[in-house]
Amino acid sequence: MTGKAPSHQGHLEPGPYRDAFLAVIREFKKKSPASQVAILVDGLEKCPEEQARSAVRTFLSLKDEVELAFVVPPSLVIGPANAELLSELRVFPIRPVPVIEQQGSHWKEGRQFLADIFRRRMGKEDTNVDALKPLLETAAISSGGLPRTFLQLMRDAGGYATVANRELPTREDLDNAMRDQTDSLRRLLRDGDMKVMRVADGSDGLEIPIERRVRLLSHGILLENEVDDRVIVKMHPLLAQSDGEALYA
Repeated sequence: MTGKAPSHQGHLEPGPYRDAFLAVIREFKKKSPASQVAILVDGLEKCPEEQARSAVRTFLSLKDEVELAFVVPPSLVIGPANAELLSELRVFPIRPVPVIEQQGSHWKEGRQFLADIFRRRMGKEDTNVDALKPLLETAAISSGGLPRTFLQLMRDAGGYATVANRELPTREDLDNAMRDQTDSLRRLLRDGDMKVMRVADGSDGLEIPIERRVRLLSHGILLENEVDDRVIVKMHPLLAQSDGEALYA
């Protein structure tokens, strides 16, 4: 999810590094008075929750000096504990890329988007990417439309291919990578998670308790998709497959 700070005066308590940031910003503006400073803050999902919240407070205290945009985990924008932050932000959800036909008319573009990311990240030549197209399609579907999961699957498949002394990964390599990713997701589950997700599947998910919903969304175990102007939740397809469902083509 992303949050963009509106221009009205806030009341959040800034963190300890505000003055240092402010000095750097003003020095830059002094040297380049015709320029406008914009800051994009990413990676907050890797921080402890209170540390991430403190970072957002610090930057929000600078919003009269700069344009701000944050990429934040669901834990910072869902629930009453975040009411103060939400009063200072406009929130734009970033949902998984559509990768199956049931997710709307842009699923082909979604798969191509992921393939393009793979090409840029891995530095593969177009000919190699074309040769990997069937694997990229399967990895896109198996990822649930999450770019980080898609790239992890392809990276792990490449690792299996390297061990087997193959230049390019095969479907067997991808199957092994999918199995590893499924195991990783299952290790993140707590008692009752699977039952809750089975019940909520295809609904708006509002009946899931907030703390559980935030945790499942943050780990990519539960996915929110917008279908026909309606937000629905689905279990990650690798978990659903391990629970007996078939992957959509």
